Amino acid sequence: MRCRSAVIVLPEFINTYGLVSRCTHCYAVAVDLDGTFLQAIGEKAREHGCYLKLNVTLKRPEFDLDENETTDKVTDTNILFDPTGKIVGTCDKQILMGNEHNFLQKACFIAPFDSVSLVL
Repeated sequence: MRCRSAVIVLPEFINTYGLVSRCTHCYAVAVDLDGTFLQAIGEKAREHGCYLKLNVTLKRPEFDLDENETTDKVTDTNILFDPTGKIVGTCDKQILMGNEHNFLQKACFIAPFDSVSLVL
């Protein structure tokens, strides 16, 4: 008998080691929500027919820059894919730890509380 996973959870900062030395480096290693890295992850969720949860540093060009900032914002974001490979939920880390304060934007809103949020 072969078992199948219904949910696969990958570790935090799956796209990069969390420690970066400057804002430009943080932005350079962050991924785009519609980029090839996350598309490949979505394809794996579809291929295996399961939910897949991961955490990445995510580029957030839609966030406004403060007057002294020169690099677009980056968040520490949890992403949930459904078994068809579609992104069905995201939420940004609300409490940043250590060096994360220097390069990441904390959550700007609280994710809705529903069955998807429980997995994120």
